[in-house]
Amino acid sequence: MLWRAGEATGEALGQYQGTSQFSRPFDISDARTAVGEAFDDAGSSVPVLWADGAAPVRAHDSSGFAVDIANSGTIVVQTAEGAFRGRPDALEPLPAPAAEEPGSEVTRVRVTALAEDGSAVGTATIEEAHGDHSHGVRRAVVWDGDTPTLLEEPAEHVSADPAGIAGADVVVGSARIDRVETAYVWREGRAEALATTPVAEYPHTKAAAVNTQGQAVGYASRYAGNTSFGGSALLWDGGGVTALDSVVDLPEGVMLREARDINEAGQIVGTAETPDGARGYVLTPTAGEPTGEPTPTEEPSAEPTPAPSEEPSEGSSDGPTGEPTAPEPTDRPSGDPTEAPDSTPSVSPSPDAQPTHTDSPTAPGGREDDSTDDSASGPGRGDSPGSLPRTGTQVLGLLGIGAVLVSVGAVAVLRVRRRG
Repeated sequence: MLWRAGEATGEALGQYQGTSQFSRPFDISDARTAVGEAFDDAGSSVPVLWADGAAPVRAHDSSGFAVDIANSGTIVVQTAEGAFRGRPDALEPLPAPAAEEPGSEVTRVRVTALAEDGSAVGTATIEEAHGDHSHGVRRAVVWDGDTPTLLEEPAEHVSADPAGIAGADVVVGSARIDRVETAYVWREGRAEALATTPVAEYPHTKAAAVNTQGQAVGYASRYAGNTSFGGSALLWDGGGVTALDSVVDLPEGVMLREARDINEAGQIVGTAETPDGARGYVLTPTAGEPTGEPTPTEEPSAEPTPAPSEEPSEGSSDGPTGEPTAPEPTDRPSGDPTEAPDSTPSVSPSPDAQPTHTDSPTAPGGREDDSTDDSASGPGRGDSPGSLPRTGTQVLGLLGIGAVLVSVGAVAVLRVRRRG
């Protein structure tokens, strides 16, 4: 779907081919060119572009998905053949970094995000030798021009999950230490844990995006990698970390579960839980200037939370006794493309069909099967959470619940549109 500025109703983006039953965009440029993934008639996942709502065109000959796009028109694409960057008609492979340890080798490279200056971030899976065996560790890597650089490990043998980049020197994401997912920022290659969540029952955190003002957004969750069982949208800035629910007045029953992206104007988008189901939201700053880069804290020390006792809700792939780690559909791509499932994909373009098959293409931003969750150093709680002025953020609209929040002076006012 594509929502144009000022319009509450979105328009459906075209399917790639006539029999396609699956497509989703991951990012959009100021020129309204969207990039993403679709099934072709053979049931394979292919990278596609939609130019201002026009029918999608293929971005690369191989199977895969288009991950991100800059306003310059540069895109990054993940395919079965590797990661690529460039204009759609002139994509070049992103080179693998050199392994740092003797006997280790890079076995896989993937790209997860692109900055406006053309630098990209992703991961390199490195098989490290340990006596008579080896295991894979996922390291964050930045491509500044054609040069790949491995970023510092948050802790020894802990896989990193970078998700957003403001430039080659600022990357955000997360890492799991002792089974606790913790938001991280990499500044000039050095890893620093971000301030911990202000919501006690949500010990897991992840930063999903960052702008050049140093503001990062993401979420806290009850269970690692999944907000289906409870989550809170977060903003990190120079004052620490803030739960976005605490700076806006929301209609009854509405909770901001996660923040997915932030632009240079400080506008934030994400997912809210409403009485009518999940809805997208937009928040726009109304006062104040950005306060600087995300604030780091000490390494996390929270005990890992137990797995849920009930059956996971939609969006979670693990059983009731395992930690739900399946990504939400709006995450960025993280795995190699796979063949289409035998049955209807788990995301359906038509409300008439309610698919039940769960083997849809790997959602962006999720964990890879080849990653490891080796325990590392221990945990800690960090700096005291910061706060934002009450006028600092406003909700422009929550689709489908008939309510709009506006700010008047220093007071947030809720206006409800009556239906009918």
